[in-house]
Amino acid sequence: MSQGAGLAIGGNAGTRGIGDPLPNIQINLVTDNDMPVAHTFTDGAGRYTFTNLALGTYKVYAEEINKVPYSLNVTLNANNPSQDNVNVSVNSNTAVTGLEDLHDIRIEGVFPNPVNDKATIVLSLKLSSKVKMNLTDVNGRLLQSKSLELNSGVNEIRLDLSGRPSGVCHLSLVSEANKKIIRLVKGF
Repeated sequence: MSQGAGLAIGGNAGTRGIGDPLPNIQINLVTDNDMPVAHTFTDGAGRYTFTNLALGTYKVYAEEINKVPYSLNVTLNANNPSQDNVNVSVNSNTAVTGLEDLHDIRIEGVFPNPVNDKATIVLSLKLSSKVKMNLTDVNGRLLQSKSLELNSGVNEIRLDLSGRPSGVCHLSLVSEANKKIIRLVKGF
């Protein structure tokens, strides 16, 4: 668990920097059907652990007041009975969960969310990648699709939702080795 870009948590905002560990952040574990399994809090080094889990697929996310949580699916099976590199970064608006991987797409933030007409998705990649972007409604209907060539480092994607009805939609970003899904709320 680490401090991301933007505002810090707690009274020591002036002393906390990007990448610093964050203690006492609630981490939730739910099934892939969103049934609660367990929760814990990060320790002084920003670490957390869940033990005695059955094999299956879970979602991991941080719970922090006034932060939009982005979960990560983790699958435990006979060939992969544990996962020890699930990281969470708390930014000014978000709590982003991800795995450290060279091909990882890391969501740094979505601004604003809820969206009126236009949103900016800030993400970073360790390596340049071709990414397929799909915007779907809650029923899975494709609203928009685009192929992107993103560079290593920080990238910004501008998304125009003007003319779309209000409600929830999902933005998926798929590279050759990774997939991220972002929940967007379209306001009035």
